[in-house]
Amino acid sequence: MGSLTIEERIAVLEARVEKLEKAAEQAAIVNNNPLCICCKEQSGDYELNDTDWICDDCAQYMSDAGNELDA
Repeated sequence: MGSLTIEERIAVLEARVEKLEKAAEQAAIVNNNPLCICCKEQSGDYELNDTDWICDDCAQYMSDAGNELDA
């Protein structure tokens, strides 16, 4: 990406975002759970309330971050 113009970098990143959004939608369809409210890339594994879900990776990260703040 070093020799690309800003516009070319933006186009590459937008294409990557579109690909990730499609993959996330497909994952949500497979698991029948909404997307994670944190990363919006994976389907939620844990229900936080009626509409919000969080994936296992983000839940672990949040737990680790909370433990660091408590120390």
